[in-house]
Amino acid sequence: MKKIIILSLFIVCGCQGIFLSPMQSDDIIYILSPVEDFDNLKTVRRHLLVDIPKTSSGLETKKIALIDDKREMSYFISAKWADDLPDMVHSTILSSFENTRKIKVSEEVTMAANGYKLIIRIRDFQVEYKDGMGRDSNPKTNVKIVYKIVKNNRILKTFISQHTEIAEKNTLSAIVASFDKAFKRVQEDIIRDVFATI
Repeated sequence: MKKIIILSLFIVCGCQGIFLSPMQSDDIIYILSPVEDFDNLKTVRRHLLVDIPKTSSGLETKKIALIDDKREMSYFISAKWADDLPDMVHSTILSSFENTRKIKVSEEVTMAANGYKLIIRIRDFQVEYKDGMGRDSNPKTNVKIVYKIVKNNRILKTFISQHTEIAEKNTLSAIVASFDKAFKRVQEDIIRDVFATI
């Protein structure tokens, strides 16, 4: 049985990479948080279709990606996101828009004639180490998303949001916490830009 938890795993760093504590044999599954608090958003009488994000093949997985100082990508052992990254990002962004209670959002292909579409591309969503496997420094999480607001197949605006966070410790729980913080800031940018555009 897999366990779904947030921010509760210790990792040990060694020459061969990053390994889980031997006390945990099943995959540890992590989720990220939607935005819940909003400032100065006005209700808009629009319908927004949120497309499932696109990304590179290396990130289109449940595995949590890491990049070393040689720019080589690998993954944490026995720790995963709750869903493939694009689906998890999609559902979390949908939840954030729903939490505003000020706009109608949908993931359905069909939408009203006056509807808008949000197209999302995940450019970066990984942990980055400067010294091999990071034994001597705290890693950085890097979240970069490009998003377009479309109306009647016409791109109204294109935006880029990128936020990075340094993990407080070189443990997976601290790394996921920094992912959560960076991704929340990206979501805040997306919500602000959508409301300002439509």
